[in-house]
Amino acid sequence: MSGTTSERAADAPQPPVYLNSEPDHFFSNRFRTRVVESDPTNRRDGDHGLILMIATIGVPILAYCIFSAM
Repeated sequence: MSGTTSERAADAPQPPVYLNSEPDHFFSNRFRTRVVESDPTNRRDGDHGLILMIATIGVPILAYCIFSAM
């Protein structure tokens, strides 16, 4: 056998670790940084609310601006 149990455990592949930085609240200049083991590119539940807000508010305002300029 080559190596001890602790050496073999150290050679095992480790899952990737990411740093996630989020503000304390919406208008905050202070951020919390935490270590997460999941992929940060996955969509969070909060992102769906942002897309819905853009679709319900931003698109009608953009359409109004375009049609009022004609």
